[in-house]
Amino acid sequence: DNDLWLNHDRVLPRHALLVWMDGGVFFTALDPKAELLGAKGPVTSGWWTSNLCLRIGAFRLRLLGLKTVPPDVDPLAPSRSLAAELPRLELRFLGGARPWPVTRPVTLIGRSSVCKIRLEHGSVLPVQAVLLRTAGRLWLVNLGTEGDVLVNDVPADAAELEVGDRLRIGEFRAKVDAAGEWPSKTDAELEERALARPKPADETLLRDFADQHQKLLDTHLRALR
Repeated sequence: DNDLWLNHDRVLPRHALLVWMDGGVFFTALDPKAELLGAKGPVTSGWWTSNLCLRIGAFRLRLLGLKTVPPDVDPLAPSRSLAAELPRLELRFLGGARPWPVTRPVTLIGRSSVCKIRLEHGSVLPVQAVLLRTAGRLWLVNLGTEGDVLVNDVPADAAELEVGDRLRIGEFRAKVDAAGEWPSKTDAELEERALARPKPADETLLRDFADQHQKLLDTHLRALR
């Protein structure tokens, strides 16, 4: 079920992610054991340019026909422009202590140490999904098998997300929210507190969660008027 299938025992089932964005191809390893070699040795992520021969396990790959210069940004790092964009999107995990601000162009979700959003449960793959954030749009891509990720109770391989959408990733549930006042805390402080492990929810908790979301959304809409 990979877009690029490399059949070799040194290539892991979920080895690397390649994303076309901002006129370039960005790559990142999906496993701490994944072998990715660039011109100067081992790499874990970066922009794939035409002069870079990327080694994935036993395979060497070169990008042909790309003449543009990739932007000088790290898609795995928080973006000031996305942080300032309205609506300010965040994920609210049911039972989580704080919302997770979606301010990175690329955010890996799973239980592996390479993931920024770590969901430590056996129902979640080491790298289960990826959030892709562009100007005004947010996408969720399932990197596992069909049925591992649900959007509004429907299995999704890839889905564009909107405020109010309900997500289920393994046993974890979350909602896409529009943030109110943007916190003054740093991204690192927010991320350290954001991921209290979600607990299984009953219907009362889900209704309370939906009511809180509606109040926040109403406040946000009034502020826009």
